[in-house]
Amino acid sequence: MSMPANKSIHYSLEEQLRERIRAGEWAPDMAIPSENELARQYNVSRMTARSVITQLVGAGLLYRIPGKGTFVSNRPTVERSGPYTSIREQLQMQGREVTTKFLSLEEIDAPDSIAKILSLRPDDKRIYVLRLIRYLDGEPFCLHTCHFRASMFPNFAEHDFESTACRQLLKEKYGVDRNTVDETLETTVASFSEASSLGILPGHPLLLLCSLVYGQDNLPYEYTKILFRGDKIRLSFHY
Repeated sequence: MSMPANKSIHYSLEEQLRERIRAGEWAPDMAIPSENELARQYNVSRMTARSVITQLVGAGLLYRIPGKGTFVSNRPTVERSGPYTSIREQLQMQGREVTTKFLSLEEIDAPDSIAKILSLRPDDKRIYVLRLIRYLDGEPFCLHTCHFRASMFPNFAEHDFESTACRQLLKEKYGVDRNTVDETLETTVASFSEASSLGILPGHPLLLLCSLVYGQDNLPYEYTKILFRGDKIRLSFHY
């Protein structure tokens, strides 16, 4: 296999290995060729092959087992498309075990930034801030920080947030269901507290998914920020 002349050797090799993973040529938990074999196949140095593999391990696409080799990660893929299905529901439908741990709930005056996002009036700035951590097959994979209009959800603290999904709770207890959802996705790095919760080192790359949820009256009532470990999950967008 030859490398395209108009791209750097490292970048070209990385893209070709990524494509073999995306196309399913290398299935989850399958061992990939050794560094020497990849160097031979793509006519590159062993150092280049090792560097690219290390980068793909860091990106969560591959993992190493000392003495056995390098394998394709078994990360679940979550679709972000309509009709809306939560990440928790999709993972459970794939047969994965998803559990939730309650961290905290407080009622506060919304900071100006959150008040603006939720279109809160100056005389109605009380919000609930709910923090949860989710586990995928027993390992922490995301942190949720959810902001809700307090005036819409009286006695919110009385509910069990570990066994009942928030969407289900809001619909069944308060008759509130989502009409539309606006989402943004960006990369960030873990702070010390986030790293501690997720079992990673500070500075570890994370995916940040922000969701603004509107009710049937087109009024936003929930703003949620979810930090994902990119080595534990993959998001797929289809429109």
